[in-house]
Amino acid sequence: MCLPHTEMTVFEGEHIPSANKSYFKANIMPLLGNDSYWICVVVTVYNEEGKDLTDTLVSLHRQARNLRPGCMMHVLVAVDGWGAATACMRRALARMFPGSAQDRHRVSLDKQSEPSWMEVLDSYAVGHVATFVLQELSGESILPVELEGGELLHVSLLVKADNRRKHNSHEWFLRAFAATYSSRYLFFTDAGTTADEHCIGRLASYMDANPSYCATTGFQRVACRPGASVIQMLHAEIQYYELGPGMCSCIKAAQACVGFQMILCGPCTMVRSSTVTSNVLDEFFGMMNTDPATAGILVANLQLTEDLAFGCYLYALADGNYRTGYVPDAFFNYDVETKPEKYLKQRRRWMNGLVAGMNHLLFKLLFTRHERPLPQRILLALVFVFQYHFSMQFLILPAFYMCAAYSMLGGFHTDPSSELYMVNAIKPTRPWIPPAGAFAFWAFLAAWAVTHHRRAYVGWLYHLVLALVMVGGGLLGGGSMVIWRVSPAGDAWGGGGADGWGPAAAAMGAVCAAVPVLSAAAALDPRGLRVSVVNSFLQLWFMPMYIFTGAYAMARFGDITWGNRPHQSASQDGAKRDECMRRCRRAGHLVVAAYLLANAAVGTLLILLGHFRWLGVDPFMVSTVVIIAPVALSSIFGLSFTTCYMARYRWAPWIRSRASRVMQAQRAAAGKLPARDAGLAEPLISEA
Repeated sequence: MCLPHTEMTVFEGEHIPSANKSYFKANIMPLLGNDSYWICVVVTVYNEEGKDLTDTLVSLHRQARNLRPGCMMHVLVAVDGWGAATACMRRALARMFPGSAQDRHRVSLDKQSEPSWMEVLDSYAVGHVATFVLQELSGESILPVELEGGELLHVSLLVKADNRRKHNSHEWFLRAFAATYSSRYLFFTDAGTTADEHCIGRLASYMDANPSYCATTGFQRVACRPGASVIQMLHAEIQYYELGPGMCSCIKAAQACVGFQMILCGPCTMVRSSTVTSNVLDEFFGMMNTDPATAGILVANLQLTEDLAFGCYLYALADGNYRTGYVPDAFFNYDVETKPEKYLKQRRRWMNGLVAGMNHLLFKLLFTRHERPLPQRILLALVFVFQYHFSMQFLILPAFYMCAAYSMLGGFHTDPSSELYMVNAIKPTRPWIPPAGAFAFWAFLAAWAVTHHRRAYVGWLYHLVLALVMVGGGLLGGGSMVIWRVSPAGDAWGGGGADGWGPAAAAMGAVCAAVPVLSAAAALDPRGLRVSVVNSFLQLWFMPMYIFTGAYAMARFGDITWGNRPHQSASQDGAKRDECMRRCRRAGHLVVAAYLLANAAVGTLLILLGHFRWLGVDPFMVSTVVIIAPVALSSIFGLSFTTCYMARYRWAPWIRSRASRVMQAQRAAAGKLPARDAGLAEPLISEA
């Protein structure tokens, strides 16, 4: 009889898996039935805590218990860079893979002891290219590992001595692990991500019922860790509307009607394994493994967002007219970044990768490398157009804030009855105050962008911006409206002077712009309409914070040496790498200079147009045309597709289920059906 033991295999010098080579033991529990299949799952780990990994695995175990009969799950934990593993992560891995029989006895006697395979890993120098595969075996058969609560789950462990970034873990998963076990579906997640107990089951059911879909993603709910500070909770609430039921979910629903999800969320994506062909893998990983020194600025920044790149490559290169979908009832909890430094780094990576991805993938991949019907290409172009507008707002919005600061300080009008802003309360008597305020805003933006371009993170500057946004947004924004309403010069529902721009018109415009987004968000928000409205106001109140975050990200667009740095290969000498960094910094200097000059020029032009009324142009009409009108069109576009999506995937199943219940109840009452069978099976996408 073979005793359970942990077997470790070392593959030295293998940066990526080789073709036609076996890395994992294939003997695992056989499937029962012709309709049975495996779901292979990858959990990527870098420097997370051990509890993060344990929570994710326990969540996967709960989801595995709720899979339909005959469906099995096998998990690969991929640790990227053993030197970054924390002490609690080592303890969590030691519990799952306790080593040989001697190791198990020694560890049971001394809780501080570690299995001998960890000593082997520690003996490798940091940066040494080596890959380790660990599996719990009995003879040649794979055994499930024991989790912290005693749960059993089939888990294999892949450890890389050096840090090769997340996409390398995915390459080992796709080329080596998934190829060994011939699974039907592949599921991607990260350490620290938890999900509803039916998440994977609903994704798999959706894929079973829709064979034309090659990948799907779920609905992300923002999670905040217990014990977070007030500022961290505020960050989480702001991101809740942005990442959850607000813009992201509306965009996902609209893109689902087109059949193309631009971004497949890294913590929750299911892929049909038969569509992941060698052509897709060669193209995608060929791009991701390209040396940034020769890849160019677009590809180098696209390498920062593997979620966007992989979904687009899969959609464009998979054999067949496949789609990528969205399942709103597959809930997963996303642990947002609440620390300012990590939050800014994450947003820089997302925004740079999104802009680079749209430029690279739109013209070089999606419209030239795949065959799609003309109507679908037109809808796909609309998705990119509105996504372009959403992203490019960050380029010119500081100019409009600069113009707004000039107006709030009384720079445009002299008639108190026509002024809507703070001038009715402060009535400045110095003509230099409005231009000084506008210049101060632009100078502050320049200091923010330049400082963060030269350094990674400046804490005092970030908190100063946050304080100014809270005070300025409250006083100069909503506060000025209240002051105008209670001032003698203001009329309760009219006025506005010669321009006719009063509170009624402003409120009407705000309602027309907000209703489509809020209605769509409320329909998709599991926490209800009230929470959607509250979070949307938080989003609007802190909009200047997003503007400065966008400025920070755009200012570092040319710097590919910061953030998720590519692995420093031994073949690249120091002189070549230093020259590459200098070239990237020079490109970044040009980007930030062009960004600041463009905003200064646009803001100055708007101020001159408003001050002198050149050509009869009102700067606020310009801002309405440039910003509000496209946003309204985007909202109508998103609401239309969201309504179609809700009608197809939510309301239609609900109506069918209710009608079927009534019919079966009537048949049961008539004696044609046993009463116990009068119920209806749960629909494909259940009610939230």
